Amino acid sequence: MREMLASDLAAVTHDPMRLAQPVLPQDPKYPGRIRIGPDWFALCGNWLAEWERTGDAKWRDRIVAGVDAILAMPYWIRSGVRAGLNPDIGDGKIGPLKGGGSMTVGYDPATGKLFPIPDPLAHQQVPVNYNLSTIQGGAEVMFELIPLLGRADWAKAWLQYCRLGDAPAEVLDQDRITGTEGADARYVEPAQGGPRLAAYAYAQTKNPAYAKRAIASLAPRGRGAQNQQLIAGPESLNPVHEALGVSTNDAAQASLTAIEILELCADALPNEAPPPPRTHRADDAVVGIERPGAYFSSLKISILFAPSERR
Repeated sequence: MREMLASDLAAVTHDPMRLAQPVLPQDPKYPGRIRIGPDWFALCGNWLAEWERTGDAKWRDRIVAGVDAILAMPYWIRSGVRAGLNPDIGDGKIGPLKGGGSMTVGYDPATGKLFPIPDPLAHQQVPVNYNLSTIQGGAEVMFELIPLLGRADWAKAWLQYCRLGDAPAEVLDQDRITGTEGADARYVEPAQGGPRLAAYAYAQTKNPAYAKRAIASLAPRGRGAQNQQLIAGPESLNPVHEALGVSTNDAAQASLTAIEILELCADALPNEAPPPPRTHRADDAVVGIERPGAYFSSLKISILFAPSERR
């Protein structure tokens, strides 16, 4: 496991964004480039584990170096670039990057410090909603790190990220003052990582709007294996029913989301399961409640919405 403590050196050698966002001539040059999420979040997980195993403060200090750098950036955790040298555009043109932009920053493996890289069109960092930032373990690392680190300023920044993952720049600026923007959960990240972030926001604030946003994601994910198709003949060694549109990625993300919402929103869960839908879509998600043989039976799904005395 300790080999992973040097994984940041591999990230420097092999820039994670070398293909999707090649370095521009005008970009400031640092020893390496990584993304705040998912790359730095993952590195924090490695350093956090070693800090916990050994008590050696140097690993905590590496995390703190990144925390301090992010807090100095204009949009905290959402600081990044929306435009870049997108290979899909071709002809060396600068345009929108995939995934809503990238939280790309400079990185120095000697110190753990992060450095801002400006958006090539805005000439400064801009707020980014990057769809991969927290779904590869980043959210879970931060959930654990926040209380262990004991930094109120970092806890505030992370809670803002959970609440305002899709907010525009002016809302983020105002929230630095008020800390209450988006109280109706309108700015929670709309991508698949959003519900668990909303659940964390509810656990911290007890604002029911965040619980409602999180719990609402469980209902559509409870209908997924409805449209099964028999795969046989030359397409399969043995006949098998396959739920079209259900992917390994969706199964993993839906499972993590359900586990975390059930814990973080435990005191806000409804007492009854939502009514079954009138129609079924093959691409909804990973679990079904009406069809025999689906991932969860009606009984198992009902546990998700059980009254508090049964939990």
